[in-house]
Amino acid sequence: MTNSKELEKLIHDSGLKKIFIANQLNISIVSLLRKINNQNEFKQSEIKALCKLLNLNVKQMGQIFFANDVENNSTSNIKEGE
Repeated sequence: MTNSKELEKLIHDSGLKKIFIANQLNISIVSLLRKINNQNEFKQSEIKALCKLLNLNVKQMGQIFFANDVENNSTSNIKEGE
């Protein structure tokens, strides 16, 4: 699962607009937002492109895109069962 909070922080810090990132990934802004919020998964090619866009190293990539415990890291305030 994606560490949404960390990814949002890195996008914000990069100064890149989400619409620009979505265009670079060849996906819609809605698709990007769904992927950031763990409603859909990022494809390997999208992760690679995001790492390049955001200048992420291998450690950061693992922490963001392969996080084991991200329940409290989602940007969504809706929790399952509520």
